[in-house]
Amino acid sequence: MRQILGWREFMAWQYWRQMPGMKEQNAWAATQPLPPFVWTGETDMACLQHAIRRAIHTGYNHHIERLMLLCNFFMLCGIDPRAVNDWFMALYIDAYEWVMPPNVIGMGLNADGGLTATKPYIASANYINKMGDHCRGCTFDHKKRHGEGACPFNFLYWNFILEHEERLRANPRTSRNLLGLRYLDNAERQAVRAAAAEFLEELGNETAA
Repeated sequence: MRQILGWREFMAWQYWRQMPGMKEQNAWAATQPLPPFVWTGETDMACLQHAIRRAIHTGYNHHIERLMLLCNFFMLCGIDPRAVNDWFMALYIDAYEWVMPPNVIGMGLNADGGLTATKPYIASANYINKMGDHCRGCTFDHKKRHGEGACPFNFLYWNFILEHEERLRANPRTSRNLLGLRYLDNAERQAVRAAAAEFLEELGNETAA
């Protein structure tokens, strides 16, 4: 329906439909603050470095960069939706009041409980590698789920799946994401949870510094 009506018209409707409460929506109970590197692009993750620096220098990113790199990362890390929306509002040339909340809080972070989009748009490094060429020159290995050099998108993705397994399984559009869990035994699950916890702790320490 939204493709027939037009994306901007659909988002404008969502804005008027959900405001003024939309900015406070936080359906996934995400509370992590924004990491400092979102204002500088100083990160070893090549895909995020490119997208953030592009946003800083030009005020623009392609919608795949916005949705499947930036919002994907923010959601997997549990970054507060209001903070993410404020960041988008500060950096982008199309940062109009009616544009960002439905696109970021609704579509990108699924924080409105599914009123804008019926599923969270989350993905591992495998998807990111298919959509671009940053992985080949990155410090991190897009094929490793955990361990030294593993891409954070991988262990963050599987950590998110494990943390929200019951909720994701109940949604027909996300239940497919859980099929990969059959390849993760108990040791593997513990490893990705531990890797994610360590990464998020370090991220929090950077914010507090």
